Amino acid sequence: MTRVEDGTSELAQYFVQHAEDTLELAKTPLVAVVAQLENLGTDGQRLDELRTLMLRLKIGTPPIRDLFIYDEAGNWLLTTAEEPPAGANNADRDYFKQHAASSSRLAAVGAPVVSRSSGEWIIPVTMRFNKADGSFGGVVLASVAVQTFGDYFENFQTGQLGSTILVRGDGVVLARAPFDPNILGRDISDHELFVRHLSQTDTGHYFYQSPIDAIQRIGGFHRSWRSQLVVLTAVSQSEATATWIQGARWRWGALAVTMLAGAVLLLQLYRQNQARRQSDLILAAREAELSLLADNANDLVERIDLNGIRRYVSPSAIHILGVPSEALVGTNAFESILPEDRQFVTAAVASLYRGERSATVAFRLVTADRSTKWVESTLSVLPATEAGEMLGVVSVTRDISERKVLEHKLQELATLDGLTGIPNRRAFDARIEQEVARCRRDRRPLSVVLIDVDHFKLFNDRYGHLAGDACLQQVAKAIEGCMRRPADFAARYGGEEFVVVLPETDTAGAQTVAEEMRRRIEELDIPHSCNPPWLKVTASLGLATQEHEWLTPDELVHLADQALYAAKAGGRNRTAGEQQVPPTVNSG
Repeated sequence: MTRVEDGTSELAQYFVQHAEDTLELAKTPLVAVVAQLENLGTDGQRLDELRTLMLRLKIGTPPIRDLFIYDEAGNWLLTTAEEPPAGANNADRDYFKQHAASSSRLAAVGAPVVSRSSGEWIIPVTMRFNKADGSFGGVVLASVAVQTFGDYFENFQTGQLGSTILVRGDGVVLARAPFDPNILGRDISDHELFVRHLSQTDTGHYFYQSPIDAIQRIGGFHRSWRSQLVVLTAVSQSEATATWIQGARWRWGALAVTMLAGAVLLLQLYRQNQARRQSDLILAAREAELSLLADNANDLVERIDLNGIRRYVSPSAIHILGVPSEALVGTNAFESILPEDRQFVTAAVASLYRGERSATVAFRLVTADRSTKWVESTLSVLPATEAGEMLGVVSVTRDISERKVLEHKLQELATLDGLTGIPNRRAFDARIEQEVARCRRDRRPLSVVLIDVDHFKLFNDRYGHLAGDACLQQVAKAIEGCMRRPADFAARYGGEEFVVVLPETDTAGAQTVAEEMRRRIEELDIPHSCNPPWLKVTASLGLATQEHEWLTPDELVHLADQALYAAKAGGRNRTAGEQQVPPTVNSG
């Protein structure tokens, strides 16, 4: 029975890792949506752009069913699901009340609820967003179906009477297999699992009678030190005992046959030994199912001594490093780490020497074909000697290459304008800070050009918003086509305004580029009857050039904005601006 008990604990650890990864992945799109909301606001045109971003994020994040945005009153602003019913409001949900009352900007995992859009049980992963003045603006929600976890748990056979339960750190039940809606959201923090066992250790097993269906079970549990998620996975005592008795009967029969057949002792002994092994396999079959992590887990398990030498390597090394496990035993673990990332692993190991129980670190490994792969390792201290010396570490490593690719895509989406496909205001703010600092350090000129489509509101009123969107997309392409050097940068500044950053460019150079952009926009020949005398789409441009180290990004953009105003006042469809004279302030 010991192998059954250990197997349930190992399986619980594996389930916790899967649940933790799933919920962390669901949090990532929330950051991109909140950034877009807080940078661009929630007016009608912004919401159209935001919905495009949300649909991309939903497609790129498989655990997510749908994304939702609720305003400060709980009203449905936007969703990737079907259109919300009239008057839909979620202000009564616990997660909404908690975000409204707390200024925390961290994503939270809520108690399961029945979705008002799909009718299914979901786990809400939510994040607060603020208005421009810092006050509560509303909530962004990513829904993860409870059944996602149930389906995954049921891939691992724990018997007809077995069960698995996923619990939040405070005792709230998030999911159960077999599915039981009556327990979802229930607080079990006063049960034996929390009161007695988790108060002493994060991993273990115990015998108990289920408070849900009164079945006697052997349960293995594990709690993550990072997310505090808890999984209890259990098998029925009766099923485990029945399997053991069946094996015992085979062994007793084999022993009787051996005693009666003394004349052929050697032959019978061999046959009965095989029979005993077969009966042991029957008993071990269930235990093997509960111990899948031992040989079939995707994670790479290594035991590393204090000199960095691998003393044990699990079979999954062939999948992660492309090298058989036996070929790695006796080699230095640091040799597989990309040289520029070794410092991060060294820092994690140093924290173990300082007394930390475990440490988690992400880095890149060099595989057998000399390619690199992103991984994440959890390092744990091996039991110390009686003298208190550390014997080494156990490393559990998983491949996070796909997660890194997704994070990179999400980061790109968060800095791209959803309509035109060029960088957005957020990307511009970061870029102008970098270029001002660089040109100040190198004492090189820097120019900024603001572009505004003439009478664009009248264009929208006359031709409609779809034509307006198409117009902005063509204007963006025309502007981007004038970027000649890798450092030149164009972005959508907001509405019908665009901005261009031209590093190491003086006033004359900026004037040349600006005029080319103005001419290309006019040459698009987009009809605009409300823009006389040209009767087609044109743009006004304002430029500013700084060659003085005391100009800030805001000051430089303000000067370009003043020049843009002058271009409009001068009749539109023109460029205005000149090199900035140093302000009469102390530069020291």
